[in-house]
This record gives sequence, structure tokens and C-alpha cells, in this order.
Amino acid sequence: MSKTQTIIIFKRFYKNFIITRERKNFVDLILGDRNTYRHFDNTILSIPSDADAVYDGSKLIFKSFKITNEMLGLSQYYREASDGNINHFITSNQNCMKFENYESKYISTKIRKLIAIIIDDEIMNKYSVQEILDCANKQGITIETVDCKGVKKIKVDMAQKDSTLVCFNFLAQNTFKTTFSQELQVTNSRRKLQ
Repeated sequence: MSKTQTIIIFKRFYKNFIITRERKNFVDLILGDRNTYRHFDNTILSIPSDADAVYDGSKLIFKSFKITNEMLGLSQYYREASDGNINHFITSNQNCMKFENYESKYISTKIRKLIAIIIDDEIMNKYSVQEILDCANKQGITIETVDCKGVKKIKVDMAQKDSTLVCFNFLAQNTFKTTFSQELQVTNSRRKLQ
């Protein structure tokens, strides 16, 4: 899968640059006609002064994903699993996962995004239940299991939002232990440590 890079060039300009008056003569300024204004053809991003964003030399740094998503619309970069993807995920993983209370009302946008990451990274195809549980244990994460006729499966109760999010964040590789305090945290950055 190739990754595209978006380059944004910044220039400070004022609102009156977006729609400008054509000053052909004094009468046009007062009475105007259909040619009084001309359209600014370039793409414009207006950052309100109360937005938590900082321009640092060559980069625009946002405080939170929520603000960035509102302003730039990042949905194309953070895919959500469709209903078909979710149904396929559940049916294809019945040998290693036990799903309970599967109803669409329990599947939030966050869970859809996590399932999409798990599907894209092929986590359930690459690792056995025991390997997943061993890795979770190393991080201090409790993943619920259930014994189904002698086979240990990961239990996912969709009605239990907190435990489902813990499980899916772990499977989506969004969990880590901090270096010094060894505190378990969640991240949504998909960048590798350089």
C-alpha cells in the first residue's frame, strides 16, 4: 500500500484577499455589477485564532486529532470499517474470537476505525490467540478469554464498551507502556519511532 504525502504551503493573508473588488471605476465601486467581485481559485484553509494550532517554521502543529479532523477532514487517512467489513471480521475470526451482544448500536466510529486497522494489519491472521495473550500480558493488559470446547478464544462483548476498546486498541497496536513510569497508555499515532 503506497502512502501519499500532502504538502501544504502556508502564507499569511487577510480575509479581504479571498474575494476582492475589481475597481474599474468609481461607479463600479458604488453601484457594482456582476463583475465587481472575482473568485480566488486557490484552496484556502482559514485557521481561527482560537484553534489550538501552532505554525512552527515549516509545520502546522495541531493540539488534537479532533481539531485537525474538523479543519482538514482526515477521514480518508483514518478508514472506518463498513458493516460488510465488520460482518466479515466477525465471521472469519470465529475460530479465535467469541463475539457477544453484536448489535450495530454498540459499534461506534472509534470501534469501526480500530477494526479497520486490525483488518488492514492482518493481526488475527498473523498471530495465534496464545501469542496475542502473551503480548498483552507483557504490557499488563487483561484480554478476556472463554473456553469453547477446549479451544481458548478471545471474548469480545460489544455491550461492554470499555473492555472492547481495550481489546481492540491492543489488537490495533495502539497501546504502549511509558519508558520510565511503565504506565499503560493509548496512542493513535501510526508513525514508527525513528
